Amino acid sequence: MGEGWIRAMISAEAVEEFKRLYFREHGMKLTNEQAVDMGNKLIRLVKVVFGPNLPEEWKPQKLDSVGPKKVR
Repeated sequence: MGEGWIRAMISAEAVEEFKRLYFREHGMKLTNEQAVDMGNKLIRLVKVVFGPNLPEEWKPQKLDSVGPKKVR
C-alpha cells in the first residue's frame, strides 16, 4: 500500500472537530497547530496498526476528477 493517503492535509473542518472532541474528552483546548500535529500522529498510528488492512471507508476518496488535468 502506498503512503499517499498519509500525506493528505487535514481539512480545517477536521481540525475543528478534533479540537472539539479533544476538549470534550480531556477538558483542554488545543491550538490549531497542536490539533494538526496530534491529528497527524493519530493518522500515522492508525496506519501502523492497520497497515494494508485499512478499511476502505477510512481511506480518503481520490480526487482524480477535480483540478487541472496533466498536459501531455
